[in-house]
Amino acid sequence: MKNTIHFILIITSLFSGIAFGQSEITDQFCDNTFTNKKLISNWRVVKKEKRKEFCAEVECTGPEGEMKRERCFYQRPEHPNLILMNQEDQIRTDKLASYKGRLFEHVLKVGDTCFEECRPVERTLMGIKRKDIYGMERESCMTCFSKRKDITFDDSYEYPEIGRRLYYGEKCHYICKDKPGEFSFTPRVLTEECKQCVGTRFEYLSTKRGACLEVDSDRAMRPVPQHFCSQKGIDLFVTKYTQGSPYNWKSMLFKVKPDCFEVDDQTNGAIFKITVDQKYCEPKNEVLDTDRVEGKDVRPSTDKSKNSNSKASKQ
Repeated sequence: MKNTIHFILIITSLFSGIAFGQSEITDQFCDNTFTNKKLISNWRVVKKEKRKEFCAEVECTGPEGEMKRERCFYQRPEHPNLILMNQEDQIRTDKLASYKGRLFEHVLKVGDTCFEECRPVERTLMGIKRKDIYGMERESCMTCFSKRKDITFDDSYEYPEIGRRLYYGEKCHYICKDKPGEFSFTPRVLTEECKQCVGTRFEYLSTKRGACLEVDSDRAMRPVPQHFCSQKGIDLFVTKYTQGSPYNWKSMLFKVKPDCFEVDDQTNGAIFKITVDQKYCEPKNEVLDTDRVEGKDVRPSTDKSKNSNSKASKQ
């Protein structure tokens, strides 16, 4: 009887919550743009959608408004080695109120952060062996994930075996990403498809609007973080604006200017081509019909650098 009561007390303590310092949690949830940080709920186990989640919530306030942020860790029984983190933001400013929710996956492999704290361990009750416990069933796992500072929130992950971080959008990101399933106690093994992908040299395209695209040998393009287009020694090309041919049926039939396009400068549109606003193809000194209607000052500017007798050149 005493053993049974002792076991109940342990379980009650485990699921009542794990207390952490207030500043430790608020500093994790609120970045330096927020001047005030308030803890709403410390880490605790709550029941959501017929499952138990390990959650904490804070309120972040700054010059632009306030944000309530809740993070919850949980698991699904079909994938023991997968920890899911759901982050929900309720944002309120003077102008609007919005909601943002994102789900992040963490597959646990040997050597990864929190693997030892979350791996399966034996469980006994009154000397009788029961089913192993793992993941968020273990207090050590909950504690480890609540204190992690290596979560980037951009779906990227560090891959020690290839010595680099893989980012969402890259072709190799999905190919090399660990797959959820049972816990494995053997080191990670790279698939041949992953090895081939990370050994491929990609081209990159930087657009006029600041997007960075990864381009493979099949000319398939994928948006990647901007820093990829800032790397040294890469094959980088950019885009330019160009007017379409005046001899197309639309221009000839309706007597309108041909469309304006943004195209890559390497193939003049075979790789990248989108239709953009006509203003991007207008000569700098050309008067637009919209300017005439709105009554703007449409006089062409004077290039003072070419006028040696101008006052500006004498100063």
